[in-house]
Amino acid sequence: MNILLTSAGRRTGLTTAFKQAARPLGGAVYTADIDALAPAHQVSDGSFRVPRATDPSYPHRLLEIVDQNEIGLLVPTIDTELMVLAESRAQFAELGCLAVVSHTRLIEITTDKLASARAFAEAGLKHPQTWQPGNTPANLPRALVTKPRKGSASVGVSFCAPNELPGLLARSDDLIIQEFIDGDEITVDALLDLNGRLLHCVPRRRIRTLCGESIQGVTLSPKSIGDWLMKVFSFVGARGGLGPITIQAILSDPEPTLIEINPRFGGGVPLAFAAGAKYPEWLIDLAAGKAVEPGVFDYEVGLYMTRSLTETFTRQPPW
Repeated sequence: MNILLTSAGRRTGLTTAFKQAARPLGGAVYTADIDALAPAHQVSDGSFRVPRATDPSYPHRLLEIVDQNEIGLLVPTIDTELMVLAESRAQFAELGCLAVVSHTRLIEITTDKLASARAFAEAGLKHPQTWQPGNTPANLPRALVTKPRKGSASVGVSFCAPNELPGLLARSDDLIIQEFIDGDEITVDALLDLNGRLLHCVPRRRIRTLCGESIQGVTLSPKSIGDWLMKVFSFVGARGGLGPITIQAILSDPEPTLIEINPRFGGGVPLAFAAGAKYPEWLIDLAAGKAVEPGVFDYEVGLYMTRSLTETFTRQPPW
């Protein structure tokens, strides 16, 4: 089975993990990106130039690549391509390719932070109080966060006091306001099967981040948060979640405070892989129609990850 990672960018660890899973089966792992110097191209078996995910021709170009290269599994990696791929899933399936992306219902919720807050509230999931500009109470919390409604990777996020809100809100008409929740931030990498059933998950504490991506972390025991995790992933599965899911939360009492859900691989997922999460192998099995049995909390606790920048040199970019 050949595999295509889209918007691969700097996902060298993810690309390498899929290569290790595909190699025993004789499969190749390809990367697609707009950037000829995307580092993932240097470790993949081949690379393809594609337009931006927001370009109307994007799904057509991917379908062309899938058709010409016998791709059986397509794995998206960024938020902006999720909806268009979810809407094109049937077309990929006609070519014998599983586009492993959640259904549109979940993507509509998770790519809009205001919609997320409302959905979390309806499901009884603890989350930060959230307001739209012009609809805030008189007694706002002393510590606040403003975020783009449809942002990602912490871009445009600001921490402020109530008296600083007018200046921040004047810069953009697409912000939400949330209470600031103090505490340790955790990320949970997970894999759901094609029916939305949780197969496995690995919670980790984010020790240090850079540009919104985890560069230092440690895997956590599920002992105190196991019931909460099952509740969150039941919510995700019931709304069309499948494949890789990443959630972010703050440790708090009596249960974590859910911040956001991303229906894709998170940047720090190599730590989950190292701890025992065989997501690339299991996704290949799912794409081949094989059953994968759950082992939800079967992973190594207390495994640390730290990252560094590395350089790759080439005299011949792919385009």
